[in-house]
Amino acid sequence: MKKLSSTYRFIILVFAILFSFNEINAQSRFNIHHEQLKYTCSNGENAELRVWASDDNNSSATYKYKWLGDNIKPIQLSENNQHVIGLKAYTNYVLEVTQMISLNDSVVQIDTIQLKAYPNPTIEISSDPQDTVYLDNPYVTWWFTLNPNPHDSIIEISNFFWEFEGYEQTFTDERPTVTYSETENDHTITKLHVTSDYGCDTTYTDNHLWILPVKLKIPNIFTPNGDGVNDYFEIGYGDEGKPINDLNDYFLSHKLTVINRWGRVIYESKDYKNDWDGGSLPDGTYFYVLECKGKTQDYRYQGSVMIWNSGR
Repeated sequence: MKKLSSTYRFIILVFAILFSFNEINAQSRFNIHHEQLKYTCSNGENAELRVWASDDNNSSATYKYKWLGDNIKPIQLSENNQHVIGLKAYTNYVLEVTQMISLNDSVVQIDTIQLKAYPNPTIEISSDPQDTVYLDNPYVTWWFTLNPNPHDSIIEISNFFWEFEGYEQTFTDERPTVTYSETENDHTITKLHVTSDYGCDTTYTDNHLWILPVKLKIPNIFTPNGDGVNDYFEIGYGDEGKPINDLNDYFLSHKLTVINRWGRVIYESKDYKNDWDGGSLPDGTYFYVLECKGKTQDYRYQGSVMIWNSGR
């Protein structure tokens, strides 16, 4: 009989090992099942879970269940560690299951389970003014919109209340109006606490609102020649003189009066929106008085302004 070479013997041995390994794997396959018996809130810790294993090829096999890691305590376990309580949502729990095939033969499988939670409402917080409030007109109205995304399923809420920085009490109005004062960080934090119909509490935070003092910068010249640059008597804010859209955002009330050198009133407005281009007045020097009533104090600005290069 011809003797096999060492190379052939090695190949046959490898195939034998692989065949045996595949046979063992085929025998060791079993299924791990889990069922979430109770949901929890996204920030809750009261979910319940039941786990079990089965093997279509070995219905008489027995199983041992062990939870790995330190996020499950023995007090949470019952029924051969198959029933677990006090679980968190969106947390990975690692389960080790041992299938006892015989007294000296067993197979171990590992499964990672992540529990679901009741969905949170989708909330959008809004305010008027939207991003900045000034200390001499410090009133802001807040409201919220439930599920602004039309593709989301609507999660109804059963209760809500507001918390505003600087206030000890809470607000339960749907559209509360809040009066602000100075803050150390120049902005304020707003919190909306919502309870869903599932009993889940969720806090939504908004910190986009800046609280600023009023710092006006009034020009001493403008050129209403229609070139799109400096065509209006534009009152600005801050050192850079950023144009103000509406003085009503800054004060409770105001009145702008412009007179000529003879003391005659040539322009007057109680709702000034940086829209005066001098009308039909010729180039020259004019005088303004801006009276503003604020929450903290009243202001009076006065000075001269030149209309120049108007072509009139």
